[in-house]
Amino acid sequence: MQYKYLYIDDVKDGNEIGVINALQKDGHLEVDFMQPMEWDLMFTKEIDGTPNVDYLPKNLEGYNGLILDLRLYDNANNKGYTATYRGSTVAQEIRTLVKEKEINHDIPIVLITANENVDTSLDETGKDLFDNIVKRSDVGNAYTTFRSKLISLAAGYIFFNNEQKSLEYIFSYDKVSNIDFRFIQYFNDIKDQPTHVISRFLTKNVFEKPSFLIDEYYLSARLGISMQSEDWINFKNNFLNDYKYKGVFSDFYDRWWMVEIENWWDENFKDCYLRSITSLDRAKLISELFALKLSPLEKTPRSTSNKFWTVCKVTKRAIDNVDGFIIANQDDNFPWQEKEYISRDEALRPTNKTLWKDVAIIDKEKLEKLKAVLEREEQREKR
Repeated sequence: MQYKYLYIDDVKDGNEIGVINALQKDGHLEVDFMQPMEWDLMFTKEIDGTPNVDYLPKNLEGYNGLILDLRLYDNANNKGYTATYRGSTVAQEIRTLVKEKEINHDIPIVLITANENVDTSLDETGKDLFDNIVKRSDVGNAYTTFRSKLISLAAGYIFFNNEQKSLEYIFSYDKVSNIDFRFIQYFNDIKDQPTHVISRFLTKNVFEKPSFLIDEYYLSARLGISMQSEDWINFKNNFLNDYKYKGVFSDFYDRWWMVEIENWWDENFKDCYLRSITSLDRAKLISELFALKLSPLEKTPRSTSNKFWTVCKVTKRAIDNVDGFIIANQDDNFPWQEKEYISRDEALRPTNKTLWKDVAIIDKEKLEKLKAVLEREEQREKR
């Protein structure tokens, strides 16, 4: 199926063509381009009693999604008009009209921004207007991923726009009772909200956080198996496929049901508690039972334990929780979400502080002690 997006940007002189061609490359997306126009022209239904052909909400009925530039006022359009609003203002108006049922066709809205620090441009409310925010500099480096995300969002919204909103249907999972009851309660409270509210909630608070669904890095860590193993792909695709998430957005988010993985382990290795044995033992047990070539994960340089259970948010290396530092500002996590960590190595030698601003207060003293150890080691090396 081909999905159609409208792309609004103030670029000119054909600079939009590269983006459009890259997004349309595999034939699954069709992208139309539009320059910003006067606000009243875009959001007025009728002009002098005549239907306005430029009325954006009506025109969006022919699209499966919208791509917006954040700064729409840097260049004048071909008629000499320079916008006085931002992409976030357009998104807010569309989301409001959907909630007021002035628009019946809810669509994903994606933001492209040249600003390297989105946090200073948009607060959390502003970010929540969008299904995805991507830096312009990143688009060119990851067109395949960006295309896949746009396709998944369009398909997901079509899926959500029908009347069936049960979790069994949305998650394509008949064991909903296995899911944290607090998530079920929260979802039931919002399931009648517009599609963009539900979509944003699921992507932000389930698929993009460790929870009852885990990604491949967590799967690898908890089973103690290196993703570089000769038989890793065979193992995950053929032996764990029944436990893979197959619901909405699964075409973009590879996730597994953690409860099903634990049940699978207990059925096959009932005498060994998964959490308490090393990666070497986990990999060995699985390799021997299924006659596979699977290599155990190795510790990060400063880790002390190889009973891995989480991953460093920055490096994606597997770590035991005891070797990690909880990232700050997670006190308001939903109860079904797990805390995210950084490794000792990342804490001591940060490589990407945009993914973590600080460690949680509970771990600050531990980090200071580790820094003191590192300082003594460096002083000894200088002697």
